[in-house]
Amino acid sequence: MLIIQTKDARIEALKEIRHLNPDKLYIWGDGVYGQSIREYIRTVGGYTGTMIAIVDDVFYHSGKPDTLSFSEYLKLNDRETPVVFGIYNYPVVQQKRAEWNAVIHHLFDFHLTYVNGRTLLWNGSAAKSRENEYRKTYDLLGDDHSRHVMQLYLNTATAGEFRKLFTECYEAPAYFNRYTERLNIDTLIDCGAFDGDSIHDFTSAHPEYRRIIAIEPDPQNVHRLREREKQEGIHSLAVIPKGLGAQRGMLRFRANGASNSFLNEEGDMEVEITTLDGILAETEGEVGQILLKMDIEGAELDALHGAEKLLREKKPAMAISVYHRETDLIDLPRFIHDTVGESAYDYYLGFHGLDLAELVLYAIPRTECAK
Repeated sequence: MLIIQTKDARIEALKEIRHLNPDKLYIWGDGVYGQSIREYIRTVGGYTGTMIAIVDDVFYHSGKPDTLSFSEYLKLNDRETPVVFGIYNYPVVQQKRAEWNAVIHHLFDFHLTYVNGRTLLWNGSAAKSRENEYRKTYDLLGDDHSRHVMQLYLNTATAGEFRKLFTECYEAPAYFNRYTERLNIDTLIDCGAFDGDSIHDFTSAHPEYRRIIAIEPDPQNVHRLREREKQEGIHSLAVIPKGLGAQRGMLRFRANGASNSFLNEEGDMEVEITTLDGILAETEGEVGQILLKMDIEGAELDALHGAEKLLREKKPAMAISVYHRETDLIDLPRFIHDTVGESAYDYYLGFHGLDLAELVLYAIPRTECAK
């Protein structure tokens, strides 16, 4: 049975740092994730001292204030000041920990989710209050592995226990794997196509496909997607440079030329929003078995609302990201289940991330499961 934990190892680590009472902290890593760790330590930990970034020598550029190369840090021989990892990649962190744990006396690692330009801070008490709702999703899942993934993912999100999640549940690649490999896919609808990385995996896994519909609003990503189309000879590809929602309109969008561009009212550009039902209505020719892949930075539920006809009439196989919001694991499976009924799909959960990202809900049509 699913149980939500509320004792957070990250809070305990913050207490330990406060007990050490350092006048400064070192943050090992100075990218976006490293900045989110700084924010977490200040806002949740209440730390007001100096934070100095440590950057691996290969990435170091001199002249940036409060930043040291790793070689410079070692020369200081400052072994007692706490060092906090600001690197999201778990295997890399574990490698560095194994190498330097005996040298650096106080080495800490926090496992946070950074999405939509912000740190997603799970509230253990709030999650506990929704335990029965999470259990409904847990009970929908079609195998023990998926249930194990959900339990360990929630343990990590609310209590910071990442090791078991990664060592027992991590699988690669996302989307085109044991959950979908047996499906006879005719059409891929790639929502959040980025630069075509998932399309590359799809064409390798399903070389006999008929068409691909790629939806990506970021102009830089669309350019790279078109370059990939030429370089890899991807055929029958329709690129739709729009965002997705429950209805048509215009919204602000933060385009950063990366995989995590997202809708945001303070965004730097305005994009046209369309619906999946609208896209399919304008698609010429027959569409057979669809695989609907969706990773659109928290807009998944709105996009599914704009795809009710598609879900009811076509029953597409689905691979939907469920990690951008605390309630995604509740809201997205419930919406699909309520829209198509309890007998339409078998549901599975896969974890494919090097941090708390890339949790994917797979909805496989029962007719396909029976084959």
